[in-house]
This record gives sequence, structure tokens and C-alpha cells, in this order.
Amino acid sequence: MPRALLDRDSPPTRVRPRSHRIRRPRQRPRRSRGGGIAPPGDSGGSGGGGGRGGDGDRWGPDDEDAPPPQPGETPAGTARLGVQLTLGAIAALFFVFLVTLVVLRSTAPEWPPGGARMPAGLWISTALLVLSSAAMQLALRRIQSDSQAAEPAGDLALRLAAAALLGSAFLASQAWIWARLDHAGQPPSSDLYLALFYAATLVHALHVAGGVVLLFSLAVRARRGGASAEGIGLAALYWHFMGVVWLFVFAIVWGPI
Repeated sequence: MPRALLDRDSPPTRVRPRSHRIRRPRQRPRRSRGGGIAPPGDSGGSGGGGGRGGDGDRWGPDDEDAPPPQPGETPAGTARLGVQLTLGAIAALFFVFLVTLVVLRSTAPEWPPGGARMPAGLWISTALLVLSSAAMQLALRRIQSDSQAAEPAGDLALRLAAAALLGSAFLASQAWIWARLDHAGQPPSSDLYLALFYAATLVHALHVAGGVVLLFSLAVRARRGGASAEGIGLAALYWHFMGVVWLFVFAIVWGPI
């Protein structure tokens, strides 16, 4: 058959023009050894800028990433931040009491005003709280010095319990002082000075009571070998702070100082 007839009967063939664009192979993300998705170009080998010396350094190492906290575990620094915020709120509260007492003392012709006399038991309360802070500091130093060795559970628990017992004695002395003042005819409703004194010492005693509960719980945990240096350090920070606040209150409400 002539070629002209074959060309006429066969359907025309469409020729697609070849594109001038160069198609690059699509790269799939590669899973790293740490379980994450590695960035493009981090091949882990010597070529293509992979490994730690190439472009993969911008993404950070995969294997040295810190593991995420487990469920129920407190992230690092969260407890310290919470304690610092709590101390800041307590400091703001006592700042109002102290400023009011200072203004009242500076304007009063005599101090304490109205013939009020603070009982000598305030000196006993101050001594008990100072001794309690000293026992707490000894417990902190002990666990810090033995952090790499076996924890001395009995000795550490004894020091924490001593700090808690001295704090309880401080609360008992405060209650005795309030009872003596009320028995001497000086209730909180007598004047502004006594009202501020009762309010400041009562609020301080409530915070000390919370610290006593904390110290007793730490003593029990230390006895069982479960106390940590971080937990005792945060408790010591709170306890020393309450001691400093009391020294300011004592210096203002006590007349001769």
C-alpha cells in the first residue's frame, strides 16, 4: 500500500513539546535517631552540608535534646518561681503593715501610744524563731554537703523536726502574748496601734503555721529518705524570709528599739 494512503488513514499523533524546566526529585523528610523529623539537607553524611558541620547545625543537635517532663513531674525551675511569687505577695502584704506602723510611730507623741506596753514575751518569741532558722540552716547545709554521698536520713530529719518544733513554740508564745494583752484590758479594739499589732502578728503567725506544717512533712520525708536538696532549699528560703519579716515587726512594735 502506498505510504500516502497509510498516512491518510492513521490518526494524527500529537507530539508533546519537552519542557525546558528541570524537575528536581522531591525530598521526603527523614526521621532522625531521636524520633523527630530531620530538616531537608541534613543527610547525616559527609555530602550536602549534612552532619554537624553543615547546615544541620542551625537546627540544633537531635540526640542531645533534653527529654520532656514526665506526666506529673514538675518542670525545672517551676517550684522556685512559685516560691518567689509567694514571697513577693507576702512582702507586699507586710509592707502595708510596716509602713502604717512607721507612720503611726513617727506621729505619736509617745510609743507605744496610749500607755500600751508590750509584754516581755516578745523577746522569747524572737529568740525561738531565730533558733528555728538556725536549725533549718543546719539541715540545709547538711543535705548540700552530702548531696553526692548517702543521705543521712536520721540526722537530717532530726534537724528539720527541731526547726518545726521551735516554730511551734514560737506560735505558742504568740498565743500567750495575745492572751496576756487581752487579760490586761488591751484587746484589738482598744486603739489603732493595738489593732495593727494584732493584725500584723496574726497574719505572720498564720504564715509561720504553714511553714511548720511544711517542715514536719519534710522531716517525715527525710526520715524515709525521700527529701531532696532543692525542696529543703526552697523551704529554708521561705522560713528565713518569715524570720526576717518578724524582726522588722518586732523592731517597730517594741518601744525601746
